[in-house]
Amino acid sequence: MRVKLKKHLKQGTLKIALSSRATKTFKQIPPLTYYINLRNRMKYGPSAPKYGEIIWFTPDDSTMIIPDRHSNYYFGFFNEPISARIVDFSFQPVKAVPITKTTKLKKCIDHWNNGIPWEDTGLYDEMHELVLKKGSHDGCKNFNDIVKRYEKLDQIFYKAKRDGKLLNKTTGFLNIGPNREVYWSGGGQHRLAIAYILKIPMPAKIGLVHVSAISYLSEFRVMS
Repeated sequence: MRVKLKKHLKQGTLKIALSSRATKTFKQIPPLTYYINLRNRMKYGPSAPKYGEIIWFTPDDSTMIIPDRHSNYYFGFFNEPISARIVDFSFQPVKAVPITKTTKLKKCIDHWNNGIPWEDTGLYDEMHELVLKKGSHDGCKNFNDIVKRYEKLDQIFYKAKRDGKLLNKTTGFLNIGPNREVYWSGGGQHRLAIAYILKIPMPAKIGLVHVSAISYLSEFRVMS
């Protein structure tokens, strides 16, 4: 990098090189992402959330879950993107439930804490019914795929337990309310359960943020 910089300074092409680099970077950013990030920064300053930004949190008993994958509907945005959207209303989705009340978490606790085999938790049967009904579900097309999926989850669990953190990709959104309350929406509920059981931090994509919660974002931007 230093060699290239010196070369451009010597040749008098630094301005052209920087302009070219900026253009290339801009082209790599989808227009919607660029617009949301620019709008948020101009209106709320450098602490404003960024579209698709990864933040960190450790699930606890106060974590709320919106079970439906199409959770934008419950925020009133239907198919519009919710990542980094700043709102001034107190959102409390009617279908949000405490994490401790979710069947999936209870069955994960049965398996990882109480030693009950996956096949005896009922999760195999539930997923198999969805596969038969829809043709595929969560990347599974047959019963063997389901078994492999849960074997993979076991690997993720024990690696997270060993490492003390969950670094796997996330498909879920963390929405932050006015009193720092958090609502999990989207996929990744098995990984959410892993982080809850082990009491370790996990990554999430930033979702809705209440305007008064922007000041809390610094807490979520570091791995606790």
